[in-house]
Amino acid sequence: MYGRGVRFVTGRVNARAHLPHVLELVATGRLDPTPVTTARVAWDDAIGGLLDGGAKPVIVREGVR
Repeated sequence: MYGRGVRFVTGRVNARAHLPHVLELVATGRLDPTPVTTARVAWDDAIGGLLDGGAKPVIVREGVR
């Protein structure tokens, strides 16, 4: 990486800047987020779902949109 001039920076990303475009892609069906979802967990079971070690649990609150 050094020889090619690549700069690697770690830290938090500004996901908010890209969120509207990503949500549009999901809403129009051009992006399917389900392949990265490892589990769908009820709100009351959120702690257990996060501790299970899956890559991407989705926590769902019934009746909330």
